[in-house]
Amino acid sequence: MLMRTLYALLATLPLSLAQRNPTYLFPIDIVHGFTTVPGNQTIGTVSPNALIRTPLTDKGIGVLKRAGGLPSPVIHSPDGTLAYQATYPKGSYKPSGDIVGGFGFYFSGPSGFSFENADEILFSYSVYFPADFPWVMGGKLPGPFGGANQDIAEGCSGGRQDGRNKCFSLRLMWRADGDGEIYAYLPELPENDSPMNLTGSVKDPTYGLSIARGTFKFAAGQWTVVAQRVRMNQLGAKDGELELWVNGESVIHATGLSIRVDNATTFRGIHAQTFFGGSTAQWATPIDAHAWFADFSGAVVQRGSSPADGKAPYPLAVVNNTNTTAPAVPDRPDHQNSHCTRGYTPSRVLALILSALLLHALST
Repeated sequence: MLMRTLYALLATLPLSLAQRNPTYLFPIDIVHGFTTVPGNQTIGTVSPNALIRTPLTDKGIGVLKRAGGLPSPVIHSPDGTLAYQATYPKGSYKPSGDIVGGFGFYFSGPSGFSFENADEILFSYSVYFPADFPWVMGGKLPGPFGGANQDIAEGCSGGRQDGRNKCFSLRLMWRADGDGEIYAYLPELPENDSPMNLTGSVKDPTYGLSIARGTFKFAAGQWTVVAQRVRMNQLGAKDGELELWVNGESVIHATGLSIRVDNATTFRGIHAQTFFGGSTAQWATPIDAHAWFADFSGAVVQRGSSPADGKAPYPLAVVNNTNTTAPAVPDRPDHQNSHCTRGYTPSRVLALILSALLLHALST
């Protein structure tokens, strides 16, 4: 009776807690790739021969360089998942501040895999923010980067102005209340303003582009699985693309981009960086905070693998040409009401299980 009760309770849990869904990491077919997901189970339709299984360690993922000496120990997260832990001390913001938090490192993938010279890549991971995470105004999250050489590529952040046409950075950001976005540094060309036509997009003339801010939310007290597709443009063409899946659903698609304008520009790997900020104290966390990062995965993909490849961008911003306001595309689903973002926190799960045990004890 007790076991049946516990199984019934576990069946009500979202997949992100009962068992994270690894298929979200590879929402499209791949040519070859890697993953740090533990075990040898098949991940969706990905052929086991196409994946390098590697441990979630600096050596396993091919860390090239660490910045600031910040620790990111691999430990068990609140639900037991092995993950990099980010620690954000109270008052911390920006990597150059007096109080520094988060972590920052660059990695290229395990031995036998390379992002370089690929025309199209996929990068994915799972991130866990606790239920009491202080979103404040926002903070940075990992994403792909590249450039004409490694030094130029690694400098493509922090408001850099020189060499902007020889590098790119495509980190994610959380914003106030957990709103999410792609935070992009791209060559300063007219076509790269096209993402400003997407809902919630904002251009900062000094820093990066906030692409489709608020299109999705990062969950608090649950895992969120994100996967980024980046299609490099043909040199001289405006056919670069960005696409983002959240918990298996494509929520952002930006098109018509010139990600490279220099023949030497290529994918260099992943900038695994996280911190509160922003460059001013109003971005600082008011409490000591943590987040956990797991399941780092990457792949080379073929053009045309995504159903959105070559199609119109989304979600387009509201237009008002005839005094009537209407969305240019159908409303996207509300992720906060989806199966993967219901309000189940680890503490609530524990309470449910303890309640079941108490009921069992009282009935015997």
